[in-house]
Amino acid sequence: MREFEEIQGQSRLRAAIAGVLACAALIGIVVYLLPKGRGVAETDTRVLLVEAQPSNLIHLLGEEGFEGLAGTFEVWQSSIAEQDEDLEPSEVDLDALLDYADRQGFGYLVLEAPERFASAIAELDVEATGDATGDATREAADDLSEASFAVLSVGDFASPHTLSLDPPSTSELPLRRSAKVLRALFGQPRLAETLDDQHPSSEVQTRRWQLDDAIKAHAQIVKNERRAADIVADLAAQFDALTVVGSAAKATPLHDPLTGASIYPLADGRVIFYTSSFDLGVGLTGIDLHSASQFYLRALPAAAAATTPGAAETTLPCPEFLDGGGPRGVIDQVRLSAERDAIFVLNDAGRGGLFELAEPGDEDAGACGLRLVDKLEMPGLVDEYVAVRRRAIATRDVQGGRLTLEVHRFDQDPSQDRDRGPSVIVGPELTRSSSLLWLDDERLAALVALEGDWPAIALADLTRAGEVVLLPLDNPAHPFDPERGDVGSPWYVRELQRIPGDTPALLLRWEDDAGFHLSRLDTDHAWSELAGLVAAYELEHPRPPEADEADEPDEADEPGPFDAPPTQPELFTWTHVLSDDGHIRGFDIDTAGERVALTVEGDLGVDLGIVEIPGRGAPAKALRLLIDDDDEHREAAFRPGHEELLFRTRIYLDEPEGAQLLAVHALPL
Repeated sequence: MREFEEIQGQSRLRAAIAGVLACAALIGIVVYLLPKGRGVAETDTRVLLVEAQPSNLIHLLGEEGFEGLAGTFEVWQSSIAEQDEDLEPSEVDLDALLDYADRQGFGYLVLEAPERFASAIAELDVEATGDATGDATREAADDLSEASFAVLSVGDFASPHTLSLDPPSTSELPLRRSAKVLRALFGQPRLAETLDDQHPSSEVQTRRWQLDDAIKAHAQIVKNERRAADIVADLAAQFDALTVVGSAAKATPLHDPLTGASIYPLADGRVIFYTSSFDLGVGLTGIDLHSASQFYLRALPAAAAATTPGAAETTLPCPEFLDGGGPRGVIDQVRLSAERDAIFVLNDAGRGGLFELAEPGDEDAGACGLRLVDKLEMPGLVDEYVAVRRRAIATRDVQGGRLTLEVHRFDQDPSQDRDRGPSVIVGPELTRSSSLLWLDDERLAALVALEGDWPAIALADLTRAGEVVLLPLDNPAHPFDPERGDVGSPWYVRELQRIPGDTPALLLRWEDDAGFHLSRLDTDHAWSELAGLVAAYELEHPRPPEADEADEPDEADEPGPFDAPPTQPELFTWTHVLSDDGHIRGFDIDTAGERVALTVEGDLGVDLGIVEIPGRGAPAKALRLLIDDDDEHREAAFRPGHEELLFRTRIYLDEPEGAQLLAVHALPL
């Protein structure tokens, strides 16, 4: 009996062992039959990217811990076909991409613009995944048309394939491509679980260590998406915070916060805006600011009050500019005449046009009240000094150490067949040059520095065969004393403008050791008389002949800078307008010639102010500060026909750090 029981027990043991082996064999068969990867083992950090167009996206992912290869679909078709003699490039499809990624050990296939692969994805055995942040995700292939990126798991990670898409953004700021692809990648389950810093699996924690930078970047993207409203509100607050000194009034912005602009007020009260668009977005490394490659020319109507909220909404496009006011590529030059009745526009391809303010009822006038005077090609123009007149343009250059002016003059009818080549005027030798301006229809003036750095005005008279004469300037604070032999301290002239009015007068911006200054220069002679007076003076006071080289003094005995001015007749009376310890950056004179608006360095920022221009010989008036804060205010411009001052401000953003916008505001005077 005992033997029988022992035999029976052994039989049960053998049966149990046989059952276990049978189950193991069955499991082995099932596992064998399950899909599995081929070639190099897949890793979570390796991605194969199929881009819509070439970019640095794979490089950005590499900085966050991923590695991989990228190319357009066409590039991948050619590359894979080269490695497989049985395939033509046109035969490389999604299955071939997945097979290649499997053999090369890529864990994930990333498809940009996945809608083009929708039918192929629909034929795969795929499982859609939830978003790693817990937000709703797009639903598999149905939402491919709205997704920017789709990620498919590959090889050993594909039983079945898992499909994740970049989730729909609920942010007020757009997601950049780099942020979208990272969001799509972390929709994959194996990557999503690495976001849990308390995950119990040591294998997951190892993956967390490998993807530490990417995990941090993903967390920052999600954080920035959720705080986008605060970022936009902070920018709007910066934009609206410019307060007028001595009042509760605020300057009125003339465009939305993410539009950069330059301003050109015309004589009839219209304001031409040259604008470009910007957008804030959430990128892989944080909040970023992108500039659009398109620019626009628009106009504020003459009757619209710039200081009224909503004025920006009344601006009109200006299709008369360069065959259309926008959008277009970069505009290299926009210059306004001193009389504000003509404007010159030149794009970065060197195509330009001169436009004049049209008369009422002019059928050739465009939507912005301007008519084309003429077109011209100026591909080599790189100098910022362009002087504009209603029927003429002048440019300035220094060639071979000499002042060179080019003058383009235009007829009434631009359709006339005529020689449109410029007149070229070669002036004196000089060390540098700045401002260029029209004194009247026939005369140009430029600031120059002669040998020895002595400042002068170079006057070109077109009625005297382009003759150029020099009007040397003497520092009014330290006039030249022949007995002393020097002027006491160096000084530099920076900018010259003509003061509107019936009497010839100029406003000069200059500086010396004592500070920064504005001075009025009056002459008793008409602009048309100056060249003749200087020429006659030089005939009566000929310059001494140049010494032979052998007779030249030793280098130690040579005269230094500012030792003596060239001889000149007494042509100008100087009147002090303003002096300041802070750098006077730039200025604009109103059309009556009575006030000047300027920006000047203050204690914290660059302030905006206005000062009256005294009459000839009259005492200077006090500077009235309009904006005094820590911002950097720039170009100011009076608006004719309106008691309004327009100005630009460089606004530095809190985020992204170092980013800046140029904003245009208006304030009442």
